[in-house]
Amino acid sequence: MEDRIESLRNLLYKKIETKEKDQEELIQISKKLDMLILKYYQKAMKE
Repeated sequence: MEDRIESLRNLLYKKIETKEKDQEELIQISKKLDMLILKYYQKAMKE
């Protein structure tokens, strides 16, 4: 799961750095990243 979080984070930063203005795509990537981070931390807290 960490690899997926890392790849989504990198994709989001790349989109922002290249100043692509497709706000909807950035929002979708951000939401996916938020959900993965939440799942990751919930899993970590159970251990």
